[in-house]
Parts: sequence; C-alpha cells; structure tokens
Amino acid sequence: MDIKKIIYLDADVIVNLDIKELWDVPLAEKVLAVVPEMPMGVNVSSKKICVDGLVKHEDYFNAGVLLINLNALRKENETIRNAFVFLSQNPEYSSLFDQDILNYCFSTRTVKLPLKFDKMTYLRREEEKSVGEKIYHYATTWGLGIDQNDVLNRLWMSYFIRTPWFNEESIGRLYEEILKLRSELKNTALKLSALVSGKSRGFFVENHKINWLKDIFSIRDDEIIIGGKDENSIQELLDTMKAVKGKFIFFIITKRFPPSQNFPFDLLTKEGFVEGVDFVKGWDYLNLPFNSHQLVQAM
Repeated sequence: MDIKKIIYLDADVIVNLDIKELWDVPLAEKVLAVVPEMPMGVNVSSKKICVDGLVKHEDYFNAGVLLINLNALRKENETIRNAFVFLSQNPEYSSLFDQDILNYCFSTRTVKLPLKFDKMTYLRREEEKSVGEKIYHYATTWGLGIDQNDVLNRLWMSYFIRTPWFNEESIGRLYEEILKLRSELKNTALKLSALVSGKSRGFFVENHKINWLKDIFSIRDDEIIIGGKDENSIQELLDTMKAVKGKFIFFIITKRFPPSQNFPFDLLTKEGFVEGVDFVKGWDYLNLPFNSHQLVQAM
C-alpha cells in the first residue's frame, strides 16, 4: 500500500508544535516511535506486566502518542493475534487494554522519543511556567482543570472555545454543576465539622505530598503528619493512633500504599479503630474542593 506510516493521537492531547517534527522521526525497521513512561515520572513499578518481567520497566511506553511504521506493522498480524489471546487468558496483564497489548508486542521494537512529544500535564505541572513546543497529554482527572491562572488549563480552553462543543448549553451545564458543587461543599464542610468536633487531626500521606497536604488542610504545629515511606510507616501509624486514641481523628489521604496495593484499612479495624470515629478516607474531603475536573466534564 502507498501509506507507509501514520501518527496516532489520543483524543485528550493538544499538539502545540509542528507535527512534522514527529512525522520526520526516522523509524528504520522499528514498529513504533514512542515516549517511555519512566522518564515522564510515571510509577511503572506497580504495573504487573513490568513487575513480572513481560516488559522491562525502562521500555514501557505510553500509547497516547505514536508514530507507527505501517510497513513493519502489517507483518505482525500473528504477533498481535497471539497477544490478544494471551492477554484475554491473563487479564491481570491488561489493565490498560491497547497500551498493554502494544507494549507486550513491541516494547523492544521502538524508537524512544523525547518527552516533549507526550507531556503528561498531571506530572510535574509546576514546571510549566509557560507553554512550550510540546504535545500536551491531559490524561487522568488531575490533568485538566478550569483555573485560568494555570497555563496548561488556558491552553486547553483556548482550543475548546473554538470547537462546536462550546456553546450556550455547555455554559448552562457548567453553571448547574457549580450549583451542585456548592451544595456538596456545604454538606462536606458540615460533615467534616462534626467529625473533628472535640478532636485534633492526624494525617497519613506519602512523603512527597506532605507540603501539598499542609497547604490543602492548613495544618497546625500541634497536629500529626505521618509520612508514608515503606511498610514500616503503617506500623508507625498504628502505634501513633493507639497513643492518641479518642483525642485525634486521622485522615488517610492515600488510596494505595504501598503503590502496588490498596491501603490496608483492615489493619486499622483489626486494632479496634472505627471509620468515622478514629479515621476517615481523606480523599472524600479532597476531590470536591480541589479538583475541578468535574466542571470540565460538565462542559
């Protein structure tokens, strides 16, 4: 066939460079040109397909931006069929569907691209003081908000307002969602006030999020923060909760700890701690006030 290569882009990317830069990347006999996730800052250590050695950590790539060598890909029908069969029989390796399939097939047969071709906006966002010549990938609910002081949000909005989806109905949906959010924030504030009445607050959060947590919750010097470093941190949390039982309520801010597993709430309950009395799932008090992605979805 005449078409020798194509560019694939996820729907949640904005190309803020001359796409010819990507098009001109030489592929030789490689099947794909990709951006690996490890240099992005993505935690690939918890991906089972990497943990079990099917794909090397350093080779695991994001499938949101691809330069595809069609001449090479057309020869790989059997490889792809075998991968579908394997992953259908072993679903634990296919949590990310097409991305895991492509990695299973071609992780060792890629040209590794610079990060500018797939900049994840939820990672190291504070580094982006101004938009650059990059492909911005607005993945995850933390990848995009409506705060227009953020240059990446402004970039997205500058494109959105030029689309057919920006109209009177989208403004109406945004207004309705703000009213809903206002009501939810009020209810959350009332619930939080009742929870902490007569108690001090304690927090459990990953080490690298401690400063962020202090800003979010305006933590006082007499309140407790336990930084999650490893499994010993859970024991530190249990010992501290026992020492201050009845005087503190602990906000568990991480859903997964260590990153490879869910937070072990069963260990807290086995020690006699009660949810809503001794501890709460702290993200219930983060998503509403501090993540405006639901407003974007409403539009």
